[in-house]
Amino acid sequence: MFNRVILFQFLEWVPIAVIGGSIIATLFWWLLKKRKTKADISRPEDN
Repeated sequence: MFNRVILFQFLEWVPIAVIGGSIIATLFWWLLKKRKTKADISRPEDN
């Protein structure tokens, strides 16, 4: 019975962790992309 409770808790929290992790990764990627774009605009390339 105790093993079943642990299993159900694990199965309940895995999707929450996956969704939360994907949201954090997306925000981190977006912030890095925005920072890199800002750095590229503020520093002109030598032509």
